[in-house]
Amino acid sequence: MRPIFSIRVSVGPTTSPVLAAGMRDGVLPLDSANTGAIFVSSRDVIANPAGDPVHFFNALTSMTISASGLINSGVVFTGPTPPDGWDMPADPAGTWIYKNHPDSHRYGLIGALVTHDDFPANDEWFLIGNGIRLVGQPSLSPPPSGTDPALWKGPASEWKRLWLACNRPIERGLLDNGNGDWTVSISVSEFDASDVPACTGMVPSLRCSTLLQQMSDQQTAVSNRFCPDINALNRSVSNRNIGLTALEILLGVDLTVLTIWAATSGSMWLTLWRTASQAATFVADEIASAVGAAFVGGEIGAISSLAGEYGMTLGTLITVTFAAIAALAGLALPVAASGGFWTLLAYLLIVAAALVIAGAIVALLNNNAHDFAQMGQDADAILNAQRQWDSLRTAISRFCCPQWIPPDALNRPACGGA
Repeated sequence: MRPIFSIRVSVGPTTSPVLAAGMRDGVLPLDSANTGAIFVSSRDVIANPAGDPVHFFNALTSMTISASGLINSGVVFTGPTPPDGWDMPADPAGTWIYKNHPDSHRYGLIGALVTHDDFPANDEWFLIGNGIRLVGQPSLSPPPSGTDPALWKGPASEWKRLWLACNRPIERGLLDNGNGDWTVSISVSEFDASDVPACTGMVPSLRCSTLLQQMSDQQTAVSNRFCPDINALNRSVSNRNIGLTALEILLGVDLTVLTIWAATSGSMWLTLWRTASQAATFVADEIASAVGAAFVGGEIGAISSLAGEYGMTLGTLITVTFAAIAALAGLALPVAASGGFWTLLAYLLIVAAALVIAGAIVALLNNNAHDFAQMGQDADAILNAQRQWDSLRTAISRFCCPQWIPPDALNRPACGGA
């Protein structure tokens, strides 16, 4: 493999094209869409057949991207953000650069490889996060006469440019989207004749052995770590939901008594307690069932999306539950007070029990939210492992002879049917 160039750039919510000291390669100016995105240019390396230093990623390219550092997203009451962004997908209804995908982390480092010169479309972006390795796909165009197909870089029209950005809403402009930068290191190499095997023996070449080991590492991480972790977390959530059901029944009994007293006072607020108790059941049971179905059905990406949705729903649930208790308690108080000492004492005990039970429900839901967040991280890790494996699979098709590839090496890393 022949090194082409290495570069280190800064990327953040309001990226400016400033190079690290001593870097000869760089980035071109900000895009006209005012997103803070940049695209990389191999200024001193004319690799493209058309002499274009921007479209440098071709069929033989191997590119490693790693990122470090912290940014300020610009969202109040949030801490520093690493390149992996928030464990919450972008709002599909918003104007995020990258959305409607499980790995569309808010305020995460994203990239795009495109052949055209326009700003990348939503589906052309992908999460880079803390790092990723990308290998060019074989060209669909026939190679020129006399060119080894394994070493065909493809025509200039298929070469791609690399965009980098912080995944943020576009409409907010450059002045109110936080600050700071991640340090992004990019190393670009190119497969050459030394990587093409002669296929004359049974012993794999060093290049092939390395690729096979990397593929095995991705399979092992998914099957031995991420999938068992998701299974264990899913069982914890299911067991916790049994306790939630019992607590919801107790809370329903308490709220029923308060509702009867409130009804006596002629209140029109009787739907509040139903909203509270039924919302608890919906969040705990429906989302848990959806996640379990997504996992069993192989839709790993759905877990990541649901994790963020669960966290957002939980805040609303807490507000509604305690507001309902407070409203019913206030409306029932005159009736309870008019019933004498023992009725008032029973009222106070019921209100106290409702608050304690609601607190216990919130605690269990918070634990569920934590587990869902971890499931989301594991699901993202699986998606990243699959993406890495796909790139490696392309590489071994070129640089490993068929007799060198164990059958199980071609099993794409997945959980169950994923």
